[in-house]
Amino acid sequence: MKIEEKKNRKFVANVGSYELVPIIDPNSEFKYRYPSKSMALKKLEDISLKYIVSKDNDEESEENLLLWIKGYQITEEEISRGYLGNYCLINIRKSGKIYTFIGEKILKPLKHHPQRKRKPAPHPDWGHPIMRYIKKQPLFDSEIEAKIQLIKLQEQFPKAAIPGGKRLYLQVFSNQYKSEPNSKPVKKFIFEVIPKENDKYAIDYWENPVQGKLERYKFHEYNFSTFR
Repeated sequence: MKIEEKKNRKFVANVGSYELVPIIDPNSEFKYRYPSKSMALKKLEDISLKYIVSKDNDEESEENLLLWIKGYQITEEEISRGYLGNYCLINIRKSGKIYTFIGEKILKPLKHHPQRKRKPAPHPDWGHPIMRYIKKQPLFDSEIEAKIQLIKLQEQFPKAAIPGGKRLYLQVFSNQYKSEPNSKPVKKFIFEVIPKENDKYAIDYWENPVQGKLERYKFHEYNFSTFR
């Protein structure tokens, strides 16, 4: 990754983010204390530039910042429902001559959360973190680094994955596939690590032309080279 890309990359906030601990941790011995409101606003801006903020910030004032924070004030009941974190509204508060911050938990339906616990599924979909990453066509510094991504998919979805030489044959789920004539919600894809320029590697993938039932014990009868 280029230095400029790293510099501009935003992070998902979590309860351990050191810049947020003085705001969201009630047991933190040290809090932010600024002699002027402008200094507090500048700190709020710095936080907004570092972490991924909610789109609803457009509706907030400059003295507020709405963040989704992983692990923030999460209850057992929320965890059982698939929550991984909660929204926190950070407000500037004046106490005497000092300006500080206070965090307030904001309840939002799970569907509006950027991250949530995935329900167990026999097939990966294109919303799976690894699948999303592969679709971006990233470049890897080594062949093994790229293969690790495919190995993780194979381990997480053993019933949907079949190893075949240098390729991984994977069944992928998508509701969009249902709309196609005589189609099922699952399609077969082939994934392969290929070399690129400058000693880099990428994960190439394409739809498997053999979409019929492919029994595992019969898999060795097919010629892999004819699949593309």
